[in-house]
Amino acid sequence: MRGRELARRAAHLLREAPQVVGQLLAIVDHFVDFLGGRVSHLPAGRARGILLSQQVAHVIRLLLLLGCQLIGRFGHRVEAAGGVLLLDAAQQVGGLAQAVGSAAGVGRTGILGDGPPHVVVGLPQAVERLLRRLLADVGGLLNLPGNDLAGVRYLRSLEDSKTLRTHAASAKRALVIGGGFIGMEVASVLAQKGVSTTMVLPEDRIWKRFFTPAMSGFFESYYRARGVKFLKQAKLAELRGQGALSSAKLDSGETLECDLVVAGIGVLPVTEPLANSGIQMDNGVLVNEYLETNQPNIYAAGDVANYQDTLYGKRRRVEHWDNAVSQGQHCAHTLLGERAPFIHVPYFFSDVFDLSYELWGDPADADEIVERGDLSEPSFSVWWLREEQLVAAFTMNRPDEERDAAQRWLVNKVRVSAVKLKNAGSVAEAGRGL
Repeated sequence: MRGRELARRAAHLLREAPQVVGQLLAIVDHFVDFLGGRVSHLPAGRARGILLSQQVAHVIRLLLLLGCQLIGRFGHRVEAAGGVLLLDAAQQVGGLAQAVGSAAGVGRTGILGDGPPHVVVGLPQAVERLLRRLLADVGGLLNLPGNDLAGVRYLRSLEDSKTLRTHAASAKRALVIGGGFIGMEVASVLAQKGVSTTMVLPEDRIWKRFFTPAMSGFFESYYRARGVKFLKQAKLAELRGQGALSSAKLDSGETLECDLVVAGIGVLPVTEPLANSGIQMDNGVLVNEYLETNQPNIYAAGDVANYQDTLYGKRRRVEHWDNAVSQGQHCAHTLLGERAPFIHVPYFFSDVFDLSYELWGDPADADEIVERGDLSEPSFSVWWLREEQLVAAFTMNRPDEERDAAQRWLVNKVRVSAVKLKNAGSVAEAGRGL
């Protein structure tokens, strides 16, 4: 199911890579020290930029690497254009600089601006200098005694993943903090590696923000059957150990032995480096429906972007790679002169144990919930409606027609009867005539 979607995206990138990468290389080539407070000197109509989160930075790196190969094969010519590229991904410093350097040459330079300050820099050095200026704490860290002990881990980068995998190979008892999709994925992997795993949730059920009580009940039972334990409405108070983690104390006073703690508690957007830039910020970087900041020709995309969602009429900041990919692609098209609002159905997917599920939309304001299938078995779908309009959908091991209908109905704001959706032999039947 997702294989076809990934193949479609790969084909799309292959078709557009030379043009998009050419523009991105040109943007980096015309680098300016934006964080130095020089935004007022950017000439209107010429300077363009993207403010990218860590996930988007990874996507851009892949685009650059792919583009380097295509440029070499097809002899694509890179056209110059002014711009600013801002990345907050420390992990991409070396790799991105190397990718850009291999395509454009270490000696290549660029100039931006009609008046002072003119900036002339070598391309890879410019990327590295900019990225190092943006190194900052990603936020969302465990704020309690002992959080610096060996054995306290996070999962926010490829390096985090490699470190966690190495540590899990020798771990005996693990606590996973948080009951969202990251916590669920980590717990399932650790349990399959034979690590005694306990999930510590501040809420009374797993992924309460999105799951219905029945959905939470299914996943909790599935996890328990595979050895995962749950501590609900519980919080850590202290992590203990002599250099390395050995136990954790809960706010109830209970002490749990553990040699690994993984925090899946979300992230806080890093905006400190932009404090004096004039860019408006509130739970991230504020952008409009075009992903534009309040500064001319400066854009934000990915985890850091607090954007105006025109489908739901509310502001939204999403911490998932699909959103980062889609917004990064949208910004690239905008930089190529294709100005259009960012219209995208919020989307999550996850693989846990032998299950794979997808969730589209925002169930927060639903007034009716429809379940299809048996929620005691690993094949069901859930549909959230508001005033008979679909606002969110979840599918797991269901016919493709259900996932296709979910996306189409959400984008088109289709109205459907809850009774009809519940009782119809198929979603196609329920949607007939819509």
